Amino acid sequence: MRRREFITLVGGAAISPLAARAQQGPRHVGVLVDGVETDAEMAARLATFQNALKGLGWTPGTNLRIDVRFGVGDDSLREKAKELVGLTPDIVLAMAPPSVIALRKITHSIPIVFAAVTDPVGLGIVQSLSHPGGNATGFLSAEFGFGGKLLEVLKEISPALRKVIVLQIWITGVARRSTPLSKL
Repeated sequence: MRRREFITLVGGAAISPLAARAQQGPRHVGVLVDGVETDAEMAARLATFQNALKGLGWTPGTNLRIDVRFGVGDDSLREKAKELVGLTPDIVLAMAPPSVIALRKITHSIPIVFAAVTDPVGLGIVQSLSHPGGNATGFLSAEFGFGGKLLEVLKEISPALRKVIVLQIWITGVARRSTPLSKL
């Protein structure tokens, strides 16, 4: 399966239900989640993913098989990645950097699509954003160059601008942390 085909499969960009029905046998998607099965937010994301695929004609049990594995920590994720790769999926969706890294250590042939990765180049997951190389590609959760562009626009709007305060709030997976304003 080529990179564009698996991005289309997972991203749902251009698959028609007719093309999905024409597939020979069910397609097999693996999902590796860095987290626990009881995480309500992740359950909602997975349900949204499955509903989007259903809307494109990919129905679990008919023309699609989805296997989801959860793991927390390097050892658990490595074990679950091996288990998932052993099932020989057509493609694997990796949720967050630890999942992608665990999968990249296990397979170089099964396509990996990642989500919620901020700096895939810096983490060594891909060679570059324009040409990922290898078997991994995906969707960025943030793009560092965007902040610079926002500052350029602010400077154009207000040339006298000298200082900018940026409030950044990150909410991730299982653990949520906050820093009191008095400590900033």
